[in-house]
Amino acid sequence: MSKSLFACLPFILLSSFVVGCSQDEDVSESQGDTCGGGGCDDTAIVDSDLPDTRKPDSGADTIDSTVATDTADSGVGDTSDAADGADTKVGDAGDASDASDADGVVADTTDAADTTDTADTTPAVDTTIASVITVTATDASLADPSDTGTFVVSRGAATTPAITVSLAVDATSTVTTTTGGAIPVDYTVSGTGVTQTGTSITVVIPAGVSSVTVTVTPSANTHAEFAESLVVKAVAGTGYTVGAPFTANLAFAAHGLGLLSFTDVASGAALEGTLRQALTNANVTGGTITLGAGTITLVTSLPLMDGATPVVVNGAGAASSIVSCGGGAFRGIETRGTITFSGLTIQSCIDAVIGGAILNRGHITLNNCTLKNNSASRGAALDSFVATGVNVAIISGCTFSGNTGGTAIENSFGTLTVGGTTFTGNTGGDVSGACTNGGTANTPATSCP
Repeated sequence: MSKSLFACLPFILLSSFVVGCSQDEDVSESQGDTCGGGGCDDTAIVDSDLPDTRKPDSGADTIDSTVATDTADSGVGDTSDAADGADTKVGDAGDASDASDADGVVADTTDAADTTDTADTTPAVDTTIASVITVTATDASLADPSDTGTFVVSRGAATTPAITVSLAVDATSTVTTTTGGAIPVDYTVSGTGVTQTGTSITVVIPAGVSSVTVTVTPSANTHAEFAESLVVKAVAGTGYTVGAPFTANLAFAAHGLGLLSFTDVASGAALEGTLRQALTNANVTGGTITLGAGTITLVTSLPLMDGATPVVVNGAGAASSIVSCGGGAFRGIETRGTITFSGLTIQSCIDAVIGGAILNRGHITLNNCTLKNNSASRGAALDSFVATGVNVAIISGCTFSGNTGGTAIENSFGTLTVGGTTFTGNTGGDVSGACTNGGTANTPATSCP
């Protein structure tokens, strides 16, 4: 071993102890580097092998680097990152909360409530409130008890709860609705839940039902009725509103031949039960009209009788049943159909030209009648005349008296048959104003020469 090696040995041992060298290769390399040739270099040994002891600043940096290693920092950083990750989770939770608050759960819940409200409105609440009453005629024409009419009271789509609908007979109606007057009630109403008191009608529409049909039945009256109307309208009530249409108008055809009055009017509601209305109805339907004892004073000529079905007018006797024109300047009646007058008097009728009491252009029969105090230039009481066709006048057991102007009877272009008839006080025409026959006559010479 060289002298130089021994000279350096203490320092080598000390250096190995301090830094913990365990590898001979490192020591040999260090020794070679510091002790070779000219001896050991103490300065190099100190700087190289004892950096922490000999150079505190550099050692401190190394220690700081070791203690506050990047790995440690990274660990702390990871912790921070983890915290950041937690923050991120919190943020996510916040996002979820935000979504819930905004458009998520809360919004959906609101929408669901709205949907529920809509469902409730349609079937249960709004439907009941929205009951809208309409009234519609479904069979508007009536004639007699066998020919009824109908109208429908509807509540629309609503079917709950049960409601009572108020109707009223409108003042424009011409039917007789109330009892106790001279004219009988003209109709009755019927149907499920339908009642009437005077001009008020109530209709109960049960729960679960949307409408009720009301049947109107004409009364079985026999008196002469003119064409009338029943107007029914909905009025305000509880649990509904009145919609449109709210009025039903039903028409009653004229019918009946009976008399209720000996008063005559030209038009209007007072026509009901008069001879004028009975003849009007009979002109359509035919049939027999019966006059009781009394005098009917006409206000104008009776209606033209030109129906296809025969009509009969029976009085209580010429002395009892009297039809008078009251001296008015109008003819009593014109006939073009087939008609028979029996047991009555027709008097005091005036026409300036022809047929003071009766102008016949059809087929007329007079039985046991009296025609008196009538006036016309031709046929003071009766003129049987037709320019074309055939007219027939059959007179039996009658009396013609006091007629002026032309003859009591004038026949033209037709057939005249007179039997058992008396003519007195007639001042026109030939043979004491009795008869002028210009057609075919089948008469006794003593009655109508």
